[in-house]
Amino acid sequence: MSTRMLKFISLQTVFILSLLLSACGEGDRKFVPLPEKEIEEKPLPIVIKAAGVKGPLINAEISLYKVDLNSGLIKQHNDASEAFFRLLGEANVSITSNATIDVKSVTTEAEALAHIQKHVKELAYVTELPKLQENIANSSNIAEAKVFVDRYLDGSDNERETNTIPKLEVARVYDDFATLADLQYKIAKLKSFITQLGELTSVSSANTLLNKFRSSEADTLKVDGWQAIQNTFRTTTTSLGTIRSDLSERVSTLTGNNNLEADPVAINRLNDLESSVDRAVSVSIAESLIAQAIFEEGNEQVRRSLSILKTSIITFEDFLGQAQMDNALYHFSNLKNDILELDDDAQGSLNKIYSDVLNTLSDELEPSLADAFINKALDDSGNPKNQLSKGLSNEATLLSGIDLGTYSGFVYMAVNSRAGTIDLNSGKSPIISQMDSIFHTDEIRGFGDNTKENRILYYLKNGQEQRDAEGVL
Repeated sequence: MSTRMLKFISLQTVFILSLLLSACGEGDRKFVPLPEKEIEEKPLPIVIKAAGVKGPLINAEISLYKVDLNSGLIKQHNDASEAFFRLLGEANVSITSNATIDVKSVTTEAEALAHIQKHVKELAYVTELPKLQENIANSSNIAEAKVFVDRYLDGSDNERETNTIPKLEVARVYDDFATLADLQYKIAKLKSFITQLGELTSVSSANTLLNKFRSSEADTLKVDGWQAIQNTFRTTTTSLGTIRSDLSERVSTLTGNNNLEADPVAINRLNDLESSVDRAVSVSIAESLIAQAIFEEGNEQVRRSLSILKTSIITFEDFLGQAQMDNALYHFSNLKNDILELDDDAQGSLNKIYSDVLNTLSDELEPSLADAFINKALDDSGNPKNQLSKGLSNEATLLSGIDLGTYSGFVYMAVNSRAGTIDLNSGKSPIISQMDSIFHTDEIRGFGDNTKENRILYYLKNGQEQRDAEGVL
């Protein structure tokens, strides 16, 4: 878990740097009061007024998107990266200071190469269906699509499906389609193993699914892959009682001997967290409460202690994450071919594999980040799935009443001029046609700093902020 967190932090750093390089203007955002009654113990929605750029623009198109680094292409990129470097470690391969690889003395390069390639072949347990779905979706005509299906049903060893469950499903679709669009729709509707696994919530239901697919597998190497992932799902998960007990001990230690006397906010948050976890009905809910507390906490000592607790919790989602990493290493971009299909003149070079995989990951980073900004996947209205709001700036140059609800995370704002967009400074069309910016809802809620005020809800009278006797908004 710590390795995964380090890689996540590194990726997030790259992500933020890429934004800083591309952003043309930070924008001017004003936070306004909510005309709603105060709600006890419920997160309040965020409603803002957004100005697209520092220069006032009328009739500019302003779009807001939630940026999720734990889904879509960027998650697949992260999963594939982590899975590859874990595999190198398992094969006793280390990375040198000059960015090449070195085999530890306990093994040889040939043994390390054999281990890596065998493991990737075992990962084919995730089935070939996801790749077929991608190929069919990108096909431009029926003839091209038929070639992909024929290879899937009866192609070479590296292309042919050996699991009878998805193979029979594809065969039934292949025998009954009318047009390319019909074939694309029906193939896309099939649920791959990893999709079905992602819909489950318990280890017992996962093992039922694993047994079903494993018994339908004809390839012996892939059976080994099924065995490996099943062994992962047999690991004991953390109980709700253990989490409560560990949290209670940490709260007692943190609040004892007046350790947090100077930070009453941290004390109150810890007490609220302990009460919430005591009321939680599942491990996943308790873990999410602790994760949110870490996210909000501004006291480093408290944050560090809760983080140690969080990483010690083993849940179904951890097992699911292993299967998702397996799927990503096997199906993301061209990584599988980078590892398995070496040229004759490469002589099985580990450095060749390492170089090819890193080049692929590097090439795919920018489009993966772009998908995190604006999803390629569309909702029922034809808009990107991660779009929060979209509209035109009014005569006051603002897009008003943007409701972010209880969303917590990065928000990407894209501003585009269109026909009729006017820069009030010049009375003409703006010189720059597109600008973007990013902000985080933490800035509004005051998370991460126990001395900051929560700006979600406050009241104005004659334009003045209203505060109580203690000076609280």
